[in-house]
Amino acid sequence: MFKEKILQNTILVGVCICYILSCLLPAFSTKGSVWPGYGCLISGWIYIAGEIWLFLVWLSNMILFFSVLRNRKNGKKTLWASAFAFLMSVSFRFRTTIILDIDCVIEDFKIGYYLWCLSMAGMFVYNLLLYVQKKREEGT
Repeated sequence: MFKEKILQNTILVGVCICYILSCLLPAFSTKGSVWPGYGCLISGWIYIAGEIWLFLVWLSNMILFFSVLRNRKNGKKTLWASAFAFLMSVSFRFRTTIILDIDCVIEDFKIGYYLWCLSMAGMFVYNLLLYVQKKREEGT
């Protein structure tokens, strides 16, 4: 039990560190510009008026925050939410263009994007461990 708590807390700290670093580092590059993670975080909500899929990818950030804040209360809901957030974050990798001023071709994904995906994956693993632990406690 104590070892599980240490593992869970270590994963949660890792998730937070990866997410903060992903906001500080470049996320992707287009022709002539490099987008930092915080730029994507700040401007991503704009896509609600345009491409709903890009808005859902951005919504993964809010789901991550929800999962961190509500992790011990709703095991099943946060597990599914973090799985959705992880899948949406990975799905952005298959994107070739993004609407900025005009359609820009994404040339390269940078370390910030991969750290963002890693934070989403870490949150899923964290919620999975909590869910398994909760089920094990209910069974005994």
